[in-house]
Amino acid sequence: MIHPTRKLGLLPRSLVSNAPHWSSYAMRKAPLAPLSCNNYLGMAMDSSILGNDQWGDCAIAATYREVEILSFKTSGVEMQASTDLALRLYAAVTGFDPTAGASGSNPTDQGTNLQDLLTYRINTGIPLPNGNVSKLLGFFEIDPRNLNDVRAAIAQGGIVQLGISCYESFMDVQQGGVWEPPLANDSIGGGHAICSGAYDQTGFTIKSWGLDIQMPIATWRACVTEVYAVVSPLWVSATGKTPFGMSIAELEQVMQSLKE
Repeated sequence: MIHPTRKLGLLPRSLVSNAPHWSSYAMRKAPLAPLSCNNYLGMAMDSSILGNDQWGDCAIAATYREVEILSFKTSGVEMQASTDLALRLYAAVTGFDPTAGASGSNPTDQGTNLQDLLTYRINTGIPLPNGNVSKLLGFFEIDPRNLNDVRAAIAQGGIVQLGISCYESFMDVQQGGVWEPPLANDSIGGGHAICSGAYDQTGFTIKSWGLDIQMPIATWRACVTEVYAVVSPLWVSATGKTPFGMSIAELEQVMQSLKE
């Protein structure tokens, strides 16, 4: 039974053939990931679920967690999003209308496709808590089975966005807890979007529902369905780091096929 104050909302992974793939560039210049990386270090516990206790805006919540993490990591000041801001973005990306019905019976609350959201972020951008609009410089799809690529993307870009099959056993885990590998009788509640900016040799620390949760490698193998390295202007402007050392012009060329 799904937790009454935790919602899901990730739509099935799309197959966008022109989305750039990390492996096609890693084959030319494969980065070796550090053994560990923690881009949350020093952050306060998340203060809001950003509407994902009532609505299926998990991908939007993960997007603003990304903004919070990268702004803190690069400036020491966390750019905190609000539930209102998250729901406005959810409406802009998916057509969600909070006035069309209550939670659980709103026909417009259909969730989000991650690749659609990432493409929207490149072309339109997202509103930031400071009033600015931020467009992604790019994103790369990563094979979830290649953990070195995932770790390298976190080390180079600060964070990755994830899509998972969310098992029922995950729903009641609390702050600092562990998503244990699902057992044979554990059922999938639906798709869920989360993000991760920390890992060590045992697994990853993910952000979901305002919590930091440990995901061992065995759990990762069982539930992660899609992974995306994001190239955020917040990160690039502060660190100068881009995937594979690409210039901004090279990134623009790579992403050209996804631009409107």
